[in-house]
Amino acid sequence: MEENSPPRRARFCPLSAKFFGWPSMAGFNLGKPRNYRRLSTAILRCDLGVNGTSLFAVFSEPGGMLPDFLGEFSNEPKPGAIDREALGERKRHEYRYFNPANFDSKYPEYAMQDYRRYEDFNNGRWSLEGCFARAVVSYPIGGSIRRLQTFDSSGVWGIESDSSDEYKLEIEIEQLDDLKIHVQVFNVPWSAREETIISQAAFRLAEIRSRKNAKKNQQAVTPGT
Repeated sequence: MEENSPPRRARFCPLSAKFFGWPSMAGFNLGKPRNYRRLSTAILRCDLGVNGTSLFAVFSEPGGMLPDFLGEFSNEPKPGAIDREALGERKRHEYRYFNPANFDSKYPEYAMQDYRRYEDFNNGRWSLEGCFARAVVSYPIGGSIRRLQTFDSSGVWGIESDSSDEYKLEIEIEQLDDLKIHVQVFNVPWSAREETIISQAAFRLAEIRSRKNAKKNQQAVTPGT
């Protein structure tokens, strides 16, 4: 960590800000989306009877989010501090100490775990992501001219990129449910086809949990596996 770098603080930006690389209302830059993934595609129909375009969920990496819940780097040690110089891991112009965010003297080994986790983040082995659902609806504004209106869910940020598929799918479903409420406020009907998308995602989640429970039961029957 560079000594002259600005304070390391996570940036939880309001999703009302533009996402795809545009400056946010808070003055931050959310960065361009990475790991862009469409959950599925469907057709939304608005009250004008015009076909819409797509419905999908997005996982991406907003710029500037840091895992400060693990701790921070500093030249001033605090309780449980990890001395990077003593470990032989401090490079020139880097902070000497890693101060864990939640040090517990009963479990001092957790401080080292948090330090290693943060260093993995710095080395690109994992990142913090955000997830939101998006619907794009098309409607006419005169003659053959059409306009696209985008609706986003509230979004969840600070998701660890190496989280389980179960956890990520649960978040996707929550965001789709949130988006459903949002578009209905603007009188955009949520048809059976869109509802099927959420049902299919919920079915996949149930399958993941079922396999997980089956594995636990098998391990309980056969200890040591």
